[in-house]
Amino acid sequence: MLQILTCRMDIAEKYGVDAAVFLHNIVYWTLKNKAEGKHFHEGRYWMQASLKGMAALYPLWSAPQIKRLIAKLRESGALLVGDFNEDRMVRTNWYAPSDEILTLYEAFPIGRNRKMQETKSSAGGTKSENVNKVEEESIEDIPPLPPKGGKRAGRKKDKSVPSWNPERFEAFWEYYRTHARGEDRQGAAKAWDKLQPDDALIDTMARALREQVRSESWQDGVGIPYAKTWLNNARWKDTPKAPHEPEPPEEEGRQYGWH
Repeated sequence: MLQILTCRMDIAEKYGVDAAVFLHNIVYWTLKNKAEGKHFHEGRYWMQASLKGMAALYPLWSAPQIKRLIAKLRESGALLVGDFNEDRMVRTNWYAPSDEILTLYEAFPIGRNRKMQETKSSAGGTKSENVNKVEEESIEDIPPLPPKGGKRAGRKKDKSVPSWNPERFEAFWEYYRTHARGEDRQGAAKAWDKLQPDDALIDTMARALREQVRSESWQDGVGIPYAKTWLNNARWKDTPKAPHEPEPPEEEGRQYGWH
């Protein structure tokens, strides 16, 4: 699949090409979340991602390069970084473009296949606003992933990060390895991609896993499967034995970041 490297020239001139491409993708995801009515905090819409997840999604850069881009843009005020995770164990950050960046996109919106208009000169002739005609893509048509190539053309995909909903997998993995066992992340990522759980199934899995990690056998370290086995064999359907301790209050036990 052909992917197009896209950014705004005015932002690239001010912050650099890499920063402009990165910001363009942040804008893409925040506008997408706005359209879906989710991830709204402190008066604006955000995207949620881990560094490792973004490095897998954006193979043009490594995780350290993305970290430097974020620091640079945050210091300049072009990017906002927040933490709205309900579970303190979840290590994903939240990102949103600044008002300045959003204003640029709102002032000069991207229209589907829109050509630059020619204008009449004072002499009655016509002049082009640009050399040749320019067609601009709709924000919905812009691929959210930067193209592979350049210096990192030969870098292989990180097999420990799934293609399917990597942010929610990251939260699932953090919880599983903390409360159960943390071997074979690659196998778990592969199983996650094979399963491709939707939000409803992830909610079901999260509730079941919360019960299982508190069960008598798991508390004793007996019969705890690898995460890949838990996913492949639909182990969230297992009925746990009676737990050692009572159920925590709903407000304490309801959310674990991945459901």
